[in-house]
Amino acid sequence: LDSIHMVDRPVVVAYLILITLMFVFINFVVDVMYAFLDPRIRYQK
Repeated sequence: LDSIHMVDRPVVVAYLILITLMFVFINFVVDVMYAFLDPRIRYQK
């Protein structure tokens, strides 16, 4: 987090991209698990 105060842009951008990818991946996993855990939810083919 010191790189934010020192304005080290590549490190800050890499950190934000990593956080964003983790968020997208976790949301995808939760959506897939939701379909398995709740039989009322079915995705159409």
